[in-house]
Amino acid sequence: MKILFDKANILFHDGTSLKGAYLVTEGKNISYISAEKPKGNFDRVIDCSKKIIAPGLYNCHTHSPMSIFRGYGENLPDTARIFLWTDGFPRRYGLQKINLREMMFILVLWFL
Repeated sequence: MKILFDKANILFHDGTSLKGAYLVTEGKNISYISAEKPKGNFDRVIDCSKKIIAPGLYNCHTHSPMSIFRGYGENLPDTARIFLWTDGFPRRYGLQKINLREMMFILVLWFL
């Protein structure tokens, strides 16, 4: 399948970038990157005018709200099940919005 990512902001591993550029994939491979629109037919065209394409960010997400409880249930048998269902979820969902904001601020500083 040949896919055109149209008008993307592309970040490269060396810190350089292209704004409003074009990227083409064929199967699992990138076959074209340029500021000039490629010619040809595509199976799919994806508008990326408000998107960023960057290397190494596949499924990039965080579980920051749970990080505050890091190490809390480490020595328990069957840690994940016991922690999540008997203690982790109740504590997490019992937090107030202001607690979460303060915790996220602390965690962002910790991540830096």
